[in-house]
Amino acid sequence: MIERLPRRMIVYSCGVGDHDAVQLPGLLLALAGQGEEALAGGPQPVEVLFHDFFPISPSYTLLGKNSVYLGVPKPEADTDSAHHYMRPDGTWVDLAAWQAAWAPLMAAATRIVVFSPSSRDLVAASYPVADRIVVRPHVWKGDVPRILRAPLRSGAPVIGVLGNIGPQKGAALLQALSRDLARTGRARLVIIGHLAPEFGLAPPARVHGSYRLGDLPGLVERYGVDAWLIPSIWPETFSFTTHEALATGLPVFCFDLGAQADAVRAACAAGAPGGVLPHPVEGVVDPAKLVAAIRDAMPMSETDIREESR
Repeated sequence: MIERLPRRMIVYSCGVGDHDAVQLPGLLLALAGQGEEALAGGPQPVEVLFHDFFPISPSYTLLGKNSVYLGVPKPEADTDSAHHYMRPDGTWVDLAAWQAAWAPLMAAATRIVVFSPSSRDLVAASYPVADRIVVRPHVWKGDVPRILRAPLRSGAPVIGVLGNIGPQKGAALLQALSRDLARTGRARLVIIGHLAPEFGLAPPARVHGSYRLGDLPGLVERYGVDAWLIPSIWPETFSFTTHEALATGLPVFCFDLGAQADAVRAACAAGAPGGVLPHPVEGVVDPAKLVAAIRDAMPMSETDIREESR
């Protein structure tokens, strides 16, 4: 059916879950009238979108086998099984063979679309395509009310986490953080969203469940949220949740990787409260430093200002 189309454009969006993904680039090239099994009609344009990093590694989040991001995986230093792929017949494809399969599609692409400067750098570090990369952030139309919170005067701050949290979104990190906070009382933790069922938070940390953007002012008031933490441990390609959190006006913190850091760093440069924290290479965050950073980002009360001026 596609071969009958005299003009066509092939757009790759996401191939995660394909039954034999190492063959996918060749199939797309064939549909575009290119490659060894090219359909009739001559070469047609190809566009590659990076909603994840599947063309770089079978680990589409770029996390290694210990669920830690250690930078762009390189075939010449490939020792991590997370970046290997098992085909349906049981044979394994290493990272060099994986990227060799995807390289012709990347070379054929007339345009490679990424959604953040961070993604641009990661793609350019993996394939010689820098001249064809276009940074096109998603058009975010979220209607998030600005939220005003009184300055934190005393007691433990409440750290809010927005969105549904799975492994790559930092579920294990939050589980460990909740246990530390339960023991020390440095802060309280609440997830406005869901947590993957294989993880659990230590009380008094809470998981609220589903929410709507219009509910956020009431939920912030209900739980006393003082600041947001974006706990993702992979370099996100855009991160709608980060933009939602920033739109509330509350301090937002994330780790130094991916589009989430791009967004928070840009917002802080424009005067927004929050900050970018060191990337947790061991998959854990220092609770004391996190709480100290949150306190530093909170607006000062009149009492605090008078005491600091003495």
